[in-house]
Amino acid sequence: MTFRPLGERGAYPDWLRALRGRSGAYAIREASFANDAVVYIGESHTGNLYDTITRHFQRKPFWELRFTQQHDPGTVYERSACKVAVACASPSRALEIQDAWIRRFKPRDNVQTTLPAEKLGVLRGAFRRCARS
Repeated sequence: MTFRPLGERGAYPDWLRALRGRSGAYAIREASFANDAVVYIGESHTGNLYDTITRHFQRKPFWELRFTQQHDPGTVYERSACKVAVACASPSRALEIQDAWIRRFKPRDNVQTTLPAEKLGVLRGAFRRCARS
């Protein structure tokens, strides 16, 4: 895994912008947390990897200006304090990579499950079928 910086402000780096239209999994490492430990792992299986990653680095006014009702973008981090690692993959592999990374790194901000990997896979399959309906 290679973790790359996002820059302090302005346009995101070329490597991150190149993820538009791609699916995959990502890991966020925060410099201020326990020796640069991974704090969050996520995925996009809908070709929105760039948007899915960058939403974690938008400040509150960004969301307030775009939505008239309460909207929760999820966990938000200080962009300059973080680095991100990415694995581009097919939509079905993105979920598998995310689940494997969560089990491996046990990130602070992900909900941890005690389900065995095979049962989690069954739930993921049901989720995929519902999403296609």
